[in-house]
Amino acid sequence: MIVVVWLMDDSWVLQAILDGLSAMRTEVTSVTLFCDQETLIRRWKNDHSCEWRTDQWLEVSLASLPTFLSMKDVIDTSNLTVDQIADIIIGQRENPEEKLESGKKSVYQTDCTRQE
Repeated sequence: MIVVVWLMDDSWVLQAILDGLSAMRTEVTSVTLFCDQETLIRRWKNDHSCEWRTDQWLEVSLASLPTFLSMKDVIDTSNLTVDQIADIIIGQRENPEEKLESGKKSVYQTDCTRQE
């Protein structure tokens, strides 16, 4: 299993990575982690270990929220624990028959139910 954690708001970057993994015959589960504006600000202000957590980058991140929400397979992490998020991602890997058709958006809401 390969886990890629990256802020990819340029679709060509993500597609290049996915194409490379596909060429290696690697199974890929792609998710986009998202949170609401209030949660992002709170998490940002509480993260004291990352040197680039500046007000300027916060504004860039806030402006990017609509882009990430529009991606497919979005998990809204606003009110979820790390364990709950992991369970959702693992559930997607273990139940591929439940995956949506390619290109169709799926948003996992904070109550862990899928809304299409």
